[in-house]
Amino acid sequence: MSPDECMRRIANGNEDALGALYDQFGGLLFGLARRITGNEREAEEIVQDVFVTVWRNARTFDGTRSSPATWLTALARNKSIDRLRTSRRRLPAPPPDPESVPEMRDPLPDPSQAALAGDRAARIAACLGELPPNQRQAVELAFFDGLTHPEIATRLNETIGTVKSRIRLGLDRLRQKVKGGLE
Repeated sequence: MSPDECMRRIANGNEDALGALYDQFGGLLFGLARRITGNEREAEEIVQDVFVTVWRNARTFDGTRSSPATWLTALARNKSIDRLRTSRRRLPAPPPDPESVPEMRDPLPDPSQAALAGDRAARIAACLGELPPNQRQAVELAFFDGLTHPEIATRLNETIGTVKSRIRLGLDRLRQKVKGGLE
């Protein structure tokens, strides 16, 4: 089932579609959250929070604005950054209501899906390595280290506009390279 089809079915309350979407993206989102937070337990909770959000907000998802993969990745990134900020303040996040969330499937991926995901991740990493160094660094700081634009600007001693431009150009180039190599 395609991610777009999963989103349509989730919007209609189909729990199996949520499980299928989790099977497709759970590993990727876990890796992203773990990279940002540096903590496996936090990453697991973030992935769960992402899919709770998907379940609750699938009806508001607009496929013309972004793909499900982009939306899920943005949710995981934002929740990871929020988790880091919250842990700095030491305010515990309230757990989701277990009654309103369907039971999730086993988080271990099918071996063939894990192999495909690993292959895809390797190709994306190779494409990332082909970006100009200043764009690659800005993209990595934003998406893998979870820094905000002002934090990146401070770290790189650049203006926020320069940082935003580098990230946008880097993502555009990365998107072109990935599209060409993964289709």
